[in-house]
This record gives sequence, C-alpha cells and structure tokens, in this order.
Amino acid sequence: MLANKIEGHPDNISAALLGGLVVAVLQDGQFVTKKFDLPEMQVAFILPQISISTSMARAILPEHYGRREIVFNLGRVPLTIEGLRSGDIPLLKVAMQDRLHQPYRLSHIPGADAAIQAARDLDAVATLSGAGPGLICFCNGDPRQISSKIEREFQRNGIQSKTWILNLSNQGAYLDE
Repeated sequence: MLANKIEGHPDNISAALLGGLVVAVLQDGQFVTKKFDLPEMQVAFILPQISISTSMARAILPEHYGRREIVFNLGRVPLTIEGLRSGDIPLLKVAMQDRLHQPYRLSHIPGADAAIQAARDLDAVATLSGAGPGLICFCNGDPRQISSKIEREFQRNGIQSKTWILNLSNQGAYLDE
C-alpha cells in the first residue's frame, strides 16, 4: 500500500514489484493482482525527445466514449494478455490496436504514426507506452533494426529519439547484496 501511495498507480507498482505481466486493481482497499510470466524476449523502448505532460496527455482525451470504441478496446484486453504471455507478435498486432487514447495522443507526437507503421512493415508491433511519448516495440527479430527504422521516422519529423533495448523480466524488484 505504501508503494501505491507513493507511485499512485497499482498497475505500475505491482509490475515493478512482482515482475512479468501483472494485472492489478484496487478493490475495497485491497490489491487484487494476477501475474503472468512472459517469454524470454527483447523489446525496444523508443523515446522521442519531446515533452508531453501527464496533465496534457489526459486533457486531450474525450470526456466520453461511444459504445463501439469501448467494445473495440475491451475485446482486445484478453488478446493483449495472451499475446504478451506467449510472445505472439501477429496476435499483438491485432490486440494493440486502440480507439480510446492512441488516436488522440499520437497527433501530438510528430512522426509517431509513421513510426508505428514502420514497425508494422517489419512484422513488429509498436504502441504508445502509457500516455507517451515513448513507444514500446515487440518483435520476433532484431529490435535494434526495428528501432533504427522507428528513430528515422522521428528524425524525418525533426525529432531526435533515444532507444533502449530491454529484456522482459519475470523477476520483480530485488536488493542486490
């Protein structure tokens, strides 16, 4: 509970503490979590060098959504979990489509639409990481090759970016003694 008070998002802190893919909600003051182990896989995290505040990222979202948009996204939740759990990139290409936040936020990140398409062209899937502006890219191939193409799309729009190649981890936070 203390970590959640500091961080403010049970989904973020649960994943950091438990590792893997964690679904977490706060129910009646108690955390309900489900952890799924992830396959050994590298991902690319590409951060365009632009600033988008959390308050702005929230403010650009609509106050209300239509039923079609909500049903579209809800139907992809189990596909996202299974795609991440199994490392199924073709499934993630379908699952990572979004109608609730990405269409609104991508328009504020020059080159992001083209960057996401560049990943798709290389048989990978890139999506906003949280509210953005960073993109996370899942692929079966070399994440360096794909992240280079994504970086070029940002450069075409006058935006520099930085990439980190990360290993998925099923181990949560620990103290190294």
